[in-house]
Amino acid sequence: MKQNSWITMFVFALGLSLMYACGGGLNEDEEGKVGRVELKSRIKEMEDSIRDLQASLPQTKTIPNLTHFELINRLLDYYHAYPEDDYAAECLDKVHMKYAGLNILTRAVQYADTLLQKYPNYINRAMVLERFRLRHLDLTFEEFIDYQMNEISKR
Repeated sequence: MKQNSWITMFVFALGLSLMYACGGGLNEDEEGKVGRVELKSRIKEMEDSIRDLQASLPQTKTIPNLTHFELINRLLDYYHAYPEDDYAAECLDKVHMKYAGLNILTRAVQYADTLLQKYPNYINRAMVLERFRLRHLDLTFEEFIDYQMNEISKR
């Protein structure tokens, strides 16, 4: 029975990847852009799928990383298509949280840094800074790396 659940998860993740790679039947406008509503719908669909998978899996099992990367791709699609939209900031926030959850911390910090630079008035700015313990520093990614290197060299 355990093997069947892993096979099911793999087939699900593979299917999502194929849909994304093949365009997933997206409706594009004259400029080749996918509509905001459709992109938001695809993001919500993926978030709901991940939440449902997490709820149905036993504690010891995890969702394949491919599924998380599919959500990251959808979030970045929205951010790149509509960077002026407030929802684009939320997308970057979710991207950096996903990378942090996958323990890809360099990418997580890079996207958090992008979020803080491009959206200085983002409503959850303090929370983003707190996640990376930068609340009192308010540094860019490069400045933070330099700061960390200086702290290490003091030891």
